[in-house]
Amino acid sequence: MTKTGLHLAAITAATALSGCALAYDRSPAHEAGTIFAKLPFVTNRSVEPRERGQGRLTTRTGELRGGSCAVEIRGDKSKLLSYELRPLEDTVSSLDADPETGVTVYIHGFNEPFSKNCRYAAVLAERLVLRDSLLLFSWPTNNKVVTYGTDVRKMRATHDSLAQILGLLAAQFGSTNVNVIAHSLGSRGVVDTIFGNDSIRGLRFRKLVLVAPDVDPEHFEASLPTLQRHFSDITVFIAGNDRALSLSQILHRERRLGNATEWQTPDVRVVDVTTLNEGHFFRHMYHVRNPQIATLLRASLLDRE
Repeated sequence: MTKTGLHLAAITAATALSGCALAYDRSPAHEAGTIFAKLPFVTNRSVEPRERGQGRLTTRTGELRGGSCAVEIRGDKSKLLSYELRPLEDTVSSLDADPETGVTVYIHGFNEPFSKNCRYAAVLAERLVLRDSLLLFSWPTNNKVVTYGTDVRKMRATHDSLAQILGLLAAQFGSTNVNVIAHSLGSRGVVDTIFGNDSIRGLRFRKLVLVAPDVDPEHFEASLPTLQRHFSDITVFIAGNDRALSLSQILHRERRLGNATEWQTPDVRVVDVTTLNEGHFFRHMYHVRNPQIATLLRASLLDRE
């Protein structure tokens, strides 16, 4: 099937799922103008102790730990209210597998502080109707555009922690009930973790969805046979007008998978959302900002083999 055909199929699936989107829009909390969401997370950010209250999660790499954050969502705005750290095993056990999609771990991109991680992931969980089954993986980005290279190195140092949480989720829920959604530089982290980490050898997960992947297409294609051994289905969301990836392309002097609208392979479902990607200047966070694209993303999780 061509990329255009896959895109139309995804839109058809999204239309079939419109009842889910409408249920979200009609929820009592939405009518009142506010949704209070509690989101589980795991993080390998180090913790800076404080005299009172919860320790501060930093931009340095530390041990893997769990927790949960409370987020207020009001229309297009969101605010982190609080967070608490918890034992890793307790956080994994607190997840409630969705009967249709299982559990989903979301890995963010570069230049995102912890507060933004929680806010965006909470909005995404609501949009995807994955409350209680979506787990945020927060890695120690610097929250500065000029430290992109440092974030790349920190993501490389995160591979073992990411493999660890995938292993824990597989042990708790079964690997075939575990999905991965990764955004931007987080996509590169997932690809390289799966390709180079022996601790998850033999595990086969459910769905891999890469959104605006900041990945060299040739590197992705070289990794594809390994990815296919570990995932039953792979979907890539691309947008030709993604300005953040255009900047990354200049930096790397090569095309990025997330804005390579001409790229396609029969082994991967490609969803081109260029025509839907409007609004924010960088047009890079479309999976969180655009409800239509979020519906397409949910459709990719629900799609059966």
